[in-house]
Amino acid sequence: MKRSYKFSSVFLIQLIMALIIFIIGRLFGNLSTDVEDLTSSLYSYISSLLIIIVLIIFQFMLARGLIYNRMGSIGEYMDNINYLKFKTFGVCFVIMLIPYVALAILGASVASALTADMMVNGEISSLSSLFGLAILVLIGQVIYGAFTCYRYFLAADHPQASFGELFKNTFKLGKNLFGKTIKTYLKWYILPVIIFALLAGLITNTNKGMTSIGILSILSIVFVIYAIISSTIVLGELSNHYLDYNSNVKYEDNSVVYES
Repeated sequence: MKRSYKFSSVFLIQLIMALIIFIIGRLFGNLSTDVEDLTSSLYSYISSLLIIIVLIIFQFMLARGLIYNRMGSIGEYMDNINYLKFKTFGVCFVIMLIPYVALAILGASVASALTADMMVNGEISSLSSLFGLAILVLIGQVIYGAFTCYRYFLAADHPQASFGELFKNTFKLGKNLFGKTIKTYLKWYILPVIIFALLAGLITNTNKGMTSIGILSILSIVFVIYAIISSTIVLGELSNHYLDYNSNVKYEDNSVVYES
């Protein structure tokens, strides 16, 4: 079921969020220049932490607005920050942190394997395997994202639920809505990225020098604008999936239980 929402409010808040993340990235990127590796790594960790915090705050505000006041103004959407509790923030933070930890462990394992390969063979002999691993990681991130993308809606809609209930039901809800979520991702994210990659490859092969750089720059700007617009549309569709599914919600002893 399609429900109306104020696209301009959601879009502008997404744009503000993107600008803040961009500023954080540039600021800490400049600070990490010409410093020791340890200090540079520290700046990188701080930057990542701040970006996660910004994402959680803004996505929670948007999720709650899309549940309770879909036609609200920017100010009304932003007011939802007052409902963000430490417990809610903690659940969203942990769920976002899991793939970072998994990638760090995987990265360390891959680096160790590549180092051993270099020491034995004098060169890296498994680049195809490395490329395949990168594809698998990307697919894993998409699947994990599909399973956990409703965490903000769930947390905003059930502020009284415990940490464990919110964490468990995030994955349960993600499982039950997985098919609809993947269709949304495929339509607005995956296919456009594939088209962009094919166009970029075609432009690179058919044009040389500054012409190629100029066309790719314009194409990149268009893609960034599309990414912000599509993320707004996706958020609206995800909210529809969540609200449609709400008819299957039961309450038992003040806890949230979802039908399978």
